[in-house]
Amino acid sequence: MRHMKRTGSLLLVLLMICSACRYTAAGADENDYFFGENIYGILNTGEEALADGMDPQWVLSEMRKGAEEMECEEAFYSICENIAAYGGSDYRKIAKVLGDEEPLRGLDIDNPATDRIGRSGWTVYDRPEVSEEMARLLQDPQAEYCFEAGWWMENEFQSVFGTSYQKFKPSHPRPGYVCVVVRKGAQRDPETAWDAAGDREYRWDFPLYRAIGNLIWSLGEDAPVLTGNPHLASAFWVFDLTYPFYAHYGKENQIKGYNCKTSLTVETADGKQKIAEISASEQLGDTIYSSSVNNGVAKADVPNVSELEVFEKFRGDVLLALTKERSAAIASQKITERNVRKMLDGFLIGLAENAADPWEKAIYESGAEDVDWDNGTVTFRLNSFDPGLDEMSSYANREDSFGWLSGAFANAAHREMEVTLKVYTGIFTHSSQTALKKAVSAAAQKARAAFESKDMKQAVKDWLFLAPAEGRAKEPDDLLHPGTSFFFWASELAEDMPGSVPDGALAALFYAQKSQKLITEDGPKALALECVGADPAALLSAASQAALDELAYAPAASRFDGDPEDLLLKTLAEKALGGKDQFSEAFTIPINLGQNVYDDLPARFMEYLKAFSYSDALDDLRSSAEKLPETAARPIPRNGRMSGNGSGSGAEINLNVTENSTPTYVQVRNESNGRLAASAFVYPGREATVYIPAGTYRFYYCTGPYWYGEEDMFMDLGTYRKSEPFQARSNHIITYTMGIVKDGNTASYQADPSEFRQK
Repeated sequence: MRHMKRTGSLLLVLLMICSACRYTAAGADENDYFFGENIYGILNTGEEALADGMDPQWVLSEMRKGAEEMECEEAFYSICENIAAYGGSDYRKIAKVLGDEEPLRGLDIDNPATDRIGRSGWTVYDRPEVSEEMARLLQDPQAEYCFEAGWWMENEFQSVFGTSYQKFKPSHPRPGYVCVVVRKGAQRDPETAWDAAGDREYRWDFPLYRAIGNLIWSLGEDAPVLTGNPHLASAFWVFDLTYPFYAHYGKENQIKGYNCKTSLTVETADGKQKIAEISASEQLGDTIYSSSVNNGVAKADVPNVSELEVFEKFRGDVLLALTKERSAAIASQKITERNVRKMLDGFLIGLAENAADPWEKAIYESGAEDVDWDNGTVTFRLNSFDPGLDEMSSYANREDSFGWLSGAFANAAHREMEVTLKVYTGIFTHSSQTALKKAVSAAAQKARAAFESKDMKQAVKDWLFLAPAEGRAKEPDDLLHPGTSFFFWASELAEDMPGSVPDGALAALFYAQKSQKLITEDGPKALALECVGADPAALLSAASQAALDELAYAPAASRFDGDPEDLLLKTLAEKALGGKDQFSEAFTIPINLGQNVYDDLPARFMEYLKAFSYSDALDDLRSSAEKLPETAARPIPRNGRMSGNGSGSGAEINLNVTENSTPTYVQVRNESNGRLAASAFVYPGREATVYIPAGTYRFYYCTGPYWYGEEDMFMDLGTYRKSEPFQARSNHIITYTMGIVKDGNTASYQADPSEFRQK
């Protein structure tokens, strides 16, 4: 950081002739001036001293001393530099971009950093009115004005600074100063570029405010200073928002921005090296809507990156980079009572960077708390991440499973490790550094061993995947009526899941888990439960299909006549008992030691549970069961031609069904008389070929869960479609693909089942 105190560059030009000709006002004495109280008082006193003819160098020296005594040097030097830089060429260029009056792009975010740096109501952005004499005293041709935060477009760097954003290098970067940049190509709405012309009444740049603001607020007192001047930035926070997919639905309703992608990247100002990055996307999903407000245009919601599970890691990476910057800026200073906290932070970060063991690294990175200085002896607390199992009962003798784990997590989050460093001649002594490293190494080994213990592994496993039955379940009833502990736990989980989920359904999902392994090798900040178990959606889909099959392939007289839910629960239990390798997926659940075991379950775990959309599956089953005809379904025909020519001199028709579709019955009918020319049954990923004479035709196709013959086809459970007419010519090959096809060139329309029965 370039300050007068360290470089003296702010006072580059003093008018020596004026200094030589000065005379001190009668009776004025150096002891008459008090450079203290606040920054305003320092400047006022300086003005008085200059007016009285006091030596400018002495005045400047006393102003510095006053700022040091008040511990507000950073704000004082920033204000002095703002005075010197005001009105310069760079000032005019940047002011033109950000706006002279009520900037449209100002980031009006409550930033703790400016409150921390500023004292007595002054901040790093202020430029108090001063006399010409004071301005001359502080003049500096290289000074840079610290504009209040305002975002820049990436492509504005070329026009303002004569170089691209990627090649731009700040002239006077300050540690802990950040400038916000919006990526070139960003959009504020689908098909609408992000630009500086916003609506003052409706802040369309709200997503930018939210992303930057949430990161600032999460950093608290460690937040950086947001500046509108790129020359002062030590890092850039680069924001991007795009709607990369567009579609149109019908003639009236437009769907634009099927996906919304947003990201925030933190990178070094000099070199643009990535420090941290977070991104998220949101599909339309349930957000499709049409109203007069948006002229019938539907777009995906903008995701909030601060709600992501990875946000805490992102925040940690940003904080670590900020701490390194600030520590490097004061690394050459001697340790004193005044700066010991900052020097200690830098010292611990240095130890963390050199630590090979991730548990030791985490202890150093946890930072010092309760720092106390006593005549050259510094005491403070670190977090050892020790869960304190040696002071707890064994897990086998626990009274409350969750209470046991809650106590262990609370111990691991508590900074109970008290350490001491001694300071001699302004540095930490070698012997006390060695003692600290040994203490941290021992604490790291103890904490890791505790988390790798059998008790801890079982406690975490029971916390998230409590066994629904004692021992091995032998029949569905063992899961349909789980134990008391599981019943109460499942009842609590169900409150956070969509719809109503009975304990028997969750028992099947939990029993279908194959294995869980607590991952500890990457340290306490990367604790995770590595799981292999049933894919919730796949398990539910298989059980629902099995329940519907049982109903569909039986005549009405012999069908199960109870509530379809009873049948669904039974088939869920049967699928879970059928083998834990079925429907299997691997997933990892990050674990935060600061989580509340009772109420604050891991986000990835809740995401896993919410994929188990039991209520939706039950509603679909009930609806489908009501539509089943009284007759039993037939086996689905084999893939291939059912009627028409298998060879010939006419047009060759190749019929395909995409992999993501279902078995499909296809007819080719003459457009002029509606007569059937050929038919086939086509399976997903397969093909069937028929030959038809030259002429005009139309494809008719239908699909559904159950087949009832060529007359009834899929009955009321089916979906029936038809294509636009097409021309078939002799010796031509026509390929028609049914299903979801990218860049398809043939439209389809709803058809009536009666159209398939024309003779």
